[in-house]
Amino acid sequence: MKADENVRTVEGRGSQASSTHTSQYETPTAQSDTPDTITLSTTNTLESSTQSINQHTAIMGTRIQRRRTAQQTVLMICYCLASCFYIMLATTSSGGTNKTISSTTTMATAAASMIISTPRTPTRRTIRSSNIFSSTSSTCLLAASSSSTSNGTNTDRRAGRSSRASSSPSAITNTNTNTNNTKGTKRRSRTRHHQQQQHHRSASSPQPEFLEFNAKLKRLISKKDVTAAEDLLLKSLQQYEDGSGTLRPDKFHFGIVINGWARSNNPSKAEDLLRRIEDYYYEDGKTWLKPVVVQYSSVIHALARSTHRYGNHAAQKAEDMLRHMERMYFEAGNVDVRPDKITYTTVITAWAKAAARGSDANASNVHAAMRAEAVLQRMLHLYGTDKENFEDVKPDVIAYTSVITAWCNCGKVDKAEQMLEKMETQYQAARRSSKDDDGFADIVAVRPNVATYTAIIDGYRSEKSEEVFHRMVERGIQPDVASYTAVLHGLAHSTCTCSMTPTPAQRAEALLKQMELPNSKIKPTTATYNAMMDVWAKHGNNVSRAEAVLRQMQHLYTSGENTEARPNALSYSSLINAYAKSKHRNAALQAEKIFREHR
Repeated sequence: MKADENVRTVEGRGSQASSTHTSQYETPTAQSDTPDTITLSTTNTLESSTQSINQHTAIMGTRIQRRRTAQQTVLMICYCLASCFYIMLATTSSGGTNKTISSTTTMATAAASMIISTPRTPTRRTIRSSNIFSSTSSTCLLAASSSSTSNGTNTDRRAGRSSRASSSPSAITNTNTNTNNTKGTKRRSRTRHHQQQQHHRSASSPQPEFLEFNAKLKRLISKKDVTAAEDLLLKSLQQYEDGSGTLRPDKFHFGIVINGWARSNNPSKAEDLLRRIEDYYYEDGKTWLKPVVVQYSSVIHALARSTHRYGNHAAQKAEDMLRHMERMYFEAGNVDVRPDKITYTTVITAWAKAAARGSDANASNVHAAMRAEAVLQRMLHLYGTDKENFEDVKPDVIAYTSVITAWCNCGKVDKAEQMLEKMETQYQAARRSSKDDDGFADIVAVRPNVATYTAIIDGYRSEKSEEVFHRMVERGIQPDVASYTAVLHGLAHSTCTCSMTPTPAQRAEALLKQMELPNSKIKPTTATYNAMMDVWAKHGNNVSRAEAVLRQMQHLYTSGENTEARPNALSYSSLINAYAKSKHRNAALQAEKIFREHR
């Protein structure tokens, strides 16, 4: 297209030149019209046109040659820059071996020579093909350079292959074929990667037989038949060892059965199965049955739940299990059984429950509270020595509240309150100080919550309960239904005389009305109303008010306004107790009537 346009342009200019020459040779004489004159004019015009065409053809050829030279020069510079970049990468990664540098130089020289010796006129098609080849070659160079960083020997071998491929004439001329091959290679690579992912998923995902075995164990445990689940587990392991079975039970299957024994309140069975796992791993060499922290935590939790039956014995076994885990971690280096915050807090809870057994302030209960605080100090010591490695052992408000509950359960509420005030002091000091203050860098500042205060309010069971309650509210901690119920119990056990104004019963009723406000987010429960009736029975000397509380509970529950206020046996017993302590003349008949109504 361009060549035709150029020819037409030259012809047009030649015609203009012909007309110009014609006008120059025209004379006003009559001799210009003779045949000889016309022949001479025509000859001169043709010679001038031919000279103009030759001049314009030379100019166009020069322009085309310059354009081709410029394009070839740009392509050569691109190849040289890519080769230099590859040389720098190869030298940096593999130490600059002579083999790599020589192969790269050969590739660059061959590419440059092929460009310079290209005899064709650079049209749009050839320029586009050259650009494709340039981008493809640059991609190959960068890929080879990145591969050389991983393996020096493979780098040299791949560089040699790249040099031979680059120096091959077919690799340069068949640019579209190379592009298609590159796309095909990428497509095959993606397909291979997808197949590998599918294989990895199929290999890592549980097999149907594995899932079916899990379902069998959980089904037996849900039916409270943990013995059958353990028998099935041990039988499957024996069949695998004998070669008669293909399913190999692992530590997760044992964990399911251990958790089943723990939930069935049978810590001894759970502990026996855990000891069996330890024998399998440490003595028999069954590496796939390595014990983990979850299994030990399940046993400790089961022991903590059984302290109401076994007392200090169960709590001591829980702490012994904790010490066993510490020895395996610190001495044997088994990181899979390292105890965490939950493990330590569960042991503290076990001692707190053990401190509530028997009479208050006996030697056994005080010992349990002391052991609970010792475990807390152990957590503080580990966190203080290495904060980075023992961040998950840092005690939280649950650990502190469990120790305070232990002191309250054994009757030492004053020590519990001392710990509470210490928590408040450390928290306020850390809050006022900056983060860079070294004076508070090692202090574990934990703010008490409503459960912490409720433990002390319920522990006092006296007029001090009300004092702690108001102190909690003044410090910005919102009470809940448990704290309201605890302070009502405290007012019921108050030793104040009824001559005080207002009386304990009146103060308790004022607190109850706060909970019954329309905009209140806290609604009284059955325990709250029972505590209120207990207050009227002991301090009000007004049995009618206690009976009104019971009728209110019945109305709230039957109307659906408060489904948590359903009267229970303790509600009727509290009202009967109120009649028994009152001076009502028909107290016995009214108590019997209430008893028959409840029955």
